[in-house]
Amino acid sequence: MVNGHVYPELESKMPGSLYRESSILYRNLDGKKVADISQSAGPGVVARHSSRGLALGDFDNDGNVDIFINSMNERPSLPKNSGGGNHFINLRLVGVQSNRRAIGARVTLYAGGRR
Repeated sequence: MVNGHVYPELESKMPGSLYRESSILYRNLDGKKVADISQSAGPGVVARHSSRGLALGDFDNDGNVDIFINSMNERPSLPKNSGGGNHFINLRLVGVQSNRRAIGARVTLYAGGRR
């Protein structure tokens, strides 16, 4: 979750309020609870910005979900998730005849030689 106030003059008008704030990162605990892991997530999360939005995706194709953050009057940031060992699969679907982009294709995955 990204944070930050909209108005830069906030700090001079309301002492104790911050224009730039740290982001918050939660870890899913077995689908039952979440834990705030912001402080241990590194400088990309704890750095203070006035952020407006984020997008999640595997931007470097390593199987880990990375975070793209957009902040007010700054360049976007892309903290790298170097966490470990997720498995991933890339599929390139190619249709035949009229459906060359394989739109609506069905994919069946087999593991360990079993159907």
